[in-house]
Amino acid sequence: MLSAEDSSLSALNPIAFNKMERLNYSLYAIPALKAKFYSDAQVTTNVKPIVSRIRAAAYYPKVIAYSNRMGMPPEFLTAIIGTESGGNNVGENSFGAIGLTQMTRATAYDTILAEEKLGFLMDFEKDYIKSKVPAFKTKNFAIKGGVFEGLYPVSRGTTIWNQLGTALQDPEFNIFMSSMRLSQLAYQFRDSKGIPQLHKVLGRYNGTIATGQRVAKYKNAWDAAAASDVPTETRNYIKKVLGTNGFLDVMTR
Repeated sequence: MLSAEDSSLSALNPIAFNKMERLNYSLYAIPALKAKFYSDAQVTTNVKPIVSRIRAAAYYPKVIAYSNRMGMPPEFLTAIIGTESGGNNVGENSFGAIGLTQMTRATAYDTILAEEKLGFLMDFEKDYIKSKVPAFKTKNFAIKGGVFEGLYPVSRGTTIWNQLGTALQDPEFNIFMSSMRLSQLAYQFRDSKGIPQLHKVLGRYNGTIATGQRVAKYKNAWDAAAASDVPTETRNYIKKVLGTNGFLDVMTR
C-alpha cells in the first residue's frame, strides 16, 4: 500500500494542503500486478540504487514537498523520476522530453492551462511560473477561447517554447510541473471511492491521448499491462512502476 505523508512546507509558500479533494492513494494495492519487468537481480543492481540516488539528491526535499502539496505520496513521484530518468537531470531527448520526469513543453503548458481552468492555480504559483517563464507575465494567465490569450499554440522557436525548455531543465520547476500533472490525472482517473486508478494515470502520463484512452478502458493494471491494443512501451511502463519488483513495490514492501 502507498502511504501519503504529511510534511512541513515551511520552506515553501503557504497553501492549504491538497488543492483537490483528498484522494485515497493508500487503497490502491501495490504491487498492482504479479507481472515483472525487473528481475530479482535487477532490483538489487538497478531499482534500489536508483531509489537511493533520488532520495540522496539535493532536489529530493522538493519531491516530498510538492507531492504533499498535491496530496500525493512522495513514493509515486519518486517512482516516476526513477522510471523516466533514473534520478538524473538528463537533457532533452529526441521526443522533446526534458529533465527528471521527462516532461515536454506542450505537456507543461497544458498542465498550467488545466490547473487554471480547474481553479486550482494559486497566485504564488502563478508568480513562480512567471518567474521561470516570463512570457506568461504579459497576459497574466488570461484565458480567451479556452487558451491562454496570445500564448497558444506552443510553437517551436517561440519565446514561450524556449523559456519552457529552459525552465523544465531546472529540477525544482520540473518536479513542480510533474507533481501538478500527476495530481490532475489522479483526480481525473479516480473511482467512486476516491481511489486514483494509477494504471490509468500512467497510461496517460506515458503515452498519447489515444494510448491513455486505451488504458482507461481496463479496470486494473493486470489487464492494461497485458492488452494487445496498448503499446509495448506503455505496458512495460506500468510494470516498471506498479508491477512486482517495480519501483513502488520496492519502496513500499
